[in-house]
Amino acid sequence: MLFRSLVSERDQNFRLHTNDGSEWVLKIANPAENPKLLDMQTQALLHIAQVDPSMAIPRVKPASNGALFHEIDGVDGRRFITRVLTYLPGELLQDATLHPALLRDVGTTTARLGRSLRGFFHPSARHELLWDITQAPELRTRTHHIGEPGHRAVVEKVLDHFDADVLPILRELRAQVIHNDIGCMNTIVADDRVTGVIDFGDLVHAPMIADIAVPIAELIVNNKDPIATAAEITGGYHSVTA
Repeated sequence: MLFRSLVSERDQNFRLHTNDGSEWVLKIANPAENPKLLDMQTQALLHIAQVDPSMAIPRVKPASNGALFHEIDGVDGRRFITRVLTYLPGELLQDATLHPALLRDVGTTTARLGRSLRGFFHPSARHELLWDITQAPELRTRTHHIGEPGHRAVVEKVLDHFDADVLPILRELRAQVIHNDIGCMNTIVADDRVTGVIDFGDLVHAPMIADIAVPIAELIVNNKDPIATAAEITGGYHSVTA
């Protein structure tokens, strides 16, 4: 068996290549991670696989005894939760050449994934998460970390505007459990099409519009035509979900 480390923000991930040619991802969760959130991610993957079997997401590989995860003791005495998922081949969206058809497929994939999660819920779906746009006003308590007074004032003004004018509108919109991070590092591309979505670590119950806001926000950066880019992604999304 061969293995190599994969990039990860919080966990330790390894790509495994077995002697029979199959490939897997071993995920070793950060010991600070709430086990209930890991359960939510796993249950969401199982739900999507059942609702939309053609949706290209990692599939959960149960242990020989049927368990969905396994706990191991680290050398420092801490316990680590491990899981095994299928490996999705392809390149990351951040490395792909963007064109209208691919951008539209990003929107379509976002909508399909959201649709497959529509009937899913978990007790931990409303949890503290800095990437949850509805929790953005709470960042106001952290602006003192911005040393430059002018920059800090701009950020505070934006957060205050969001809290007063945007958040009340968001609370009126359709909400459900969403992936919340279909971005350049979590979208797999092959042959100029989206072939998979990975990393369900930012799963949260939030307004549906936040799901499509992520790829738009990332893909319009340093883009010569951000409006056209946003329009293609939105068009793809609305071809599935209006």
